[in-house]
Amino acid sequence: MQALVFRYCFVTCAVMHPDVAVLPLDEYDEKVQHDLVMRLMTPFVEHAEKIGQTVVVENMLMPSRPYPAHRYCMLPDELCKVADELGVGKRLKMLHVNDHFGTQDVHLAPWQGNIDWEDAVQGLAATGFDGLLNYELIVKHQPAEVREHSTRYALYAARHLMTLL
Repeated sequence: MQALVFRYCFVTCAVMHPDVAVLPLDEYDEKVQHDLVMRLMTPFVEHAEKIGQTVVVENMLMPSRPYPAHRYCMLPDELCKVADELGVGKRLKMLHVNDHFGTQDVHLAPWQGNIDWEDAVQGLAATGFDGLLNYELIVKHQPAEVREHSTRYALYAARHLMTLL
């Protein structure tokens, strides 16, 4: 079987989670959580600027809880506020690409879930998006014999996505 060939490139953008807890609404304080995110991320952004890199903040999924709760940066206005205050410029720099079935962030390769990728990419192209596409796929449970094929599929899917932009 032909070996996979990957091009090496320099990392220009690092995605960071605003590492804050999911809190019950009666314990949640937006200002405290905002200040915590800023305190945690500022040193990384400052270092990245010194070495010519960019840090971006990932929007956070709200995990299901049996009680009303909130996680800072799960809402667009919170995410935009952090991005603006950190000075990371244009807001959409990288898109986390994965498919799913609408209920969980399960990290499937495109066309393995229920997203209409042609429509999604057409909408993205209409915005003038010129950032990076980033896979976050879960392969830890795949047998070694399957991983090469899975990786090859993800590569071909990425190439096809790029033709749609």
